Amino acid sequence: MQDKAILVVSFGSSYVDTRKKTIEETEKEIEKHFKNYKVYRAFTSPRIRKAMRGQGESVDSLKEALVRMTSDGISHLIVQPTFIICGKEYDEMCRAVENFKENFESIAIGKPLLYSMEDYFKVASIFAEDLGKIDEDEAIICMGHGVEHFMSVSYAALDYVFKESANSAIYMATIEAYPGIEQVIGQLKRKDYKKVRIVPFMFVAGHHVAKEMNQNGEKSWIKRLEKEGYVVHGVMRGLGEIPKIRELFVAHIHEAQTIHYK
Repeated sequence: MQDKAILVVSFGSSYVDTRKKTIEETEKEIEKHFKNYKVYRAFTSPRIRKAMRGQGESVDSLKEALVRMTSDGISHLIVQPTFIICGKEYDEMCRAVENFKENFESIAIGKPLLYSMEDYFKVASIFAEDLGKIDEDEAIICMGHGVEHFMSVSYAALDYVFKESANSAIYMATIEAYPGIEQVIGQLKRKDYKKVRIVPFMFVAGHHVAKEMNQNGEKSWIKRLEKEGYVVHGVMRGLGEIPKIRELFVAHIHEAQTIHYK
């Protein structure tokens, strides 16, 4: 019986198409590299799990997945999140896994996308390469989620790395943290940009991105930027659709430190 498993933990998405392009493709990449492991899935968002049930699909919560793996006889576990930073979701995941430590002989927890400074520079390079050509009068705004957590400073750090190592026309903004869209608009006004491209900096480009980027009314990022006189183009593509980003999550599994409990 197979006793080794990798649990891929994602916030999730109720958008079927983008879920296949991001979460499912990452899980397939992991299965390809770890053939001796059974790969499980958990979504942390109750809202998304409920929406998927309405679509006729079922997905485990983190606790349900841990219980399922215990019942399946898994003894050696690696937990790999598809989170961007070591924020609130990552902390909650680690605590939940800790509560199940007696159920496994060993557990290893992989890091989110941005952890070491090497990660920041790799991600900045991969992201900039994926953007393709940036016109001289064009600015790129990366739309991150952000959260009320001290590690939200990661987004400001990444903004600095973009400008130092990738392209000074790339700006990092978050929906729920600092820097926000207002701070970035203030920076854009000091330059001679005519066009703005908004690109999600989230693993999945689903409901949240669509709402904040394109929603009707003055609050959408596109409307706010158009009001400032820019020609704006929004891109609906999650980080998980970029092959080299998926490879970084695979690398974090290789780097995960195993703790033996028995």
